[in-house]
Amino acid sequence: MRAISAAAVVLAVLLAAAAVPCAGKSIFSEDGSATWAIVETIPEGVDLYSEYHTYETWLELIQNAKSSIRIGAFYMDFANGTNYLDWEGGKGVAVLDALIAAGRRGVKIELALNEQVGAVPYSPDPHILMNMGLAEVHWVKWSLVAKSGILHTKLIMTDDENIYLGSANIAWDSMTQVKELGLVFTKSPLIVGDARKVWDMYWYLGAKNTTSLPDPWPAAYNTFFNGDTPLNVDIQGDVMDLFISVDPLQLATPGRELDLTAITTAINDAERFVYFSIMDYGPFTAYEQNNFYFPALDTAFRAAPFNTKGLEVRLLFGVWNHTLCDAYPYLQSLAMLKNVSVRVFKIPDLPMPVQIPFTRVAHNKYLVTDSHGWVSTQNSFADYFLTTGGMSFNVKSDAVVGGLVDKFFRDWDSKYAEDICIGVDCSYQFEPCSSRPINS
Repeated sequence: MRAISAAAVVLAVLLAAAAVPCAGKSIFSEDGSATWAIVETIPEGVDLYSEYHTYETWLELIQNAKSSIRIGAFYMDFANGTNYLDWEGGKGVAVLDALIAAGRRGVKIELALNEQVGAVPYSPDPHILMNMGLAEVHWVKWSLVAKSGILHTKLIMTDDENIYLGSANIAWDSMTQVKELGLVFTKSPLIVGDARKVWDMYWYLGAKNTTSLPDPWPAAYNTFFNGDTPLNVDIQGDVMDLFISVDPLQLATPGRELDLTAITTAINDAERFVYFSIMDYGPFTAYEQNNFYFPALDTAFRAAPFNTKGLEVRLLFGVWNHTLCDAYPYLQSLAMLKNVSVRVFKIPDLPMPVQIPFTRVAHNKYLVTDSHGWVSTQNSFADYFLTTGGMSFNVKSDAVVGGLVDKFFRDWDSKYAEDICIGVDCSYQFEPCSSRPINS
């Protein structure tokens, strides 16, 4: 992909942004009180309905920012939407235009991004904003945290009171061509304050003078909120207990719960059902030089319906041509268990000769039980729990649980989902897939 100059982006803004209005229901309340919403990207051409959309949510957050915009992410790419204006790329241009406008009106923009992609052509936005004097960027030195892995978080915070956290990478195609799900909270400074502690760790790790991981982290990064002592909030009559879990262990300061602990506890505590929607899944590492078996999450799914009478487990896996061929037998084996149902979810390609790379997949990362919602930035190979930086909302709330259950069954019962094939010849369902060996 060619690099894009600031001048080219500004020109594209004039041509494209006006054609992509911000429509739909606002995430902000008219009286200025706190709100929450489940936010999704439904890819172009996919016949599913969502009330709140990633594009409109991000655009509103940025357009309404008064003092600060903080992003923590793997990478940031709105500008390359200029290469795909016929396929909703103008939405990326509109968001970048909103960031430029925010910077010009004096909003402080701070970006904590994984250093490995800091200078590659497909991530031009931070360089455009820096060159215009509108943003400060810290390239997070993930090698200080772990020998492998990346910063995989997808986080936007504005004015220290509004927050999006979810599966969508901070990029134009995650707003248009990839199926995503996240949570947004507005006018919620306590929630944002706790998330800010994690973001501040990324910011510290990206500072030029940072050469090592603190041991221990200063007490300012500790939290009071976890599964034992969650934050209790009332948002428009929806009472919820909430906490933020993280990966990996090196960033779990005192009081902070690990994702693996949070999700397995939710599964073990479930009494009636466990529903899980995820892209990559397997009881092993997939990105290490010498991969190894790590079945903690997989064991929880297998044990729960055995230990809890009548418990129903449904697993929905987003599959595409990059799904590991070697992962399918593990998915099939889950479907063999009593009270466990497994389906695969496939998004059809766009009807055009040239496809957009690394799109057209269900990229969701959430779990919901009869009492708990887990909405994450993390996939579920073991690497994501052990060496990859991520964050998750954990919420106990009838309203949030009910909303996630509705989203799950909308997808489960849709024409894009089908029972996983079990038998001798399942190539019709599993191919094409990635033949990269797990131990490569």
